[in-house]
Amino acid sequence: MFDVINDAHQKIDHGGEKKTFREAQNKWANVTQEACHLFLTFCEECHKKRARKLPKSLVVKPLMVILNIS
Repeated sequence: MFDVINDAHQKIDHGGEKKTFREAQNKWANVTQEACHLFLTFCEECHKKRARKLPKSLVVKPLMVILNIS
């Protein structure tokens, strides 16, 4: 089953769970969506591809405060 899902997933260029499931179903009837989901949780390329892009941190210019207490 791993080979069937892997072949389908490679064929659609890491296109996601639903597309992988549909592609695998075209070849084999006993492939479940749960099996595809489990396979994709271990796909490193998909995790890299879909990694959340964190916003660039805000750089604050330091302020110089001069207190003139008399």
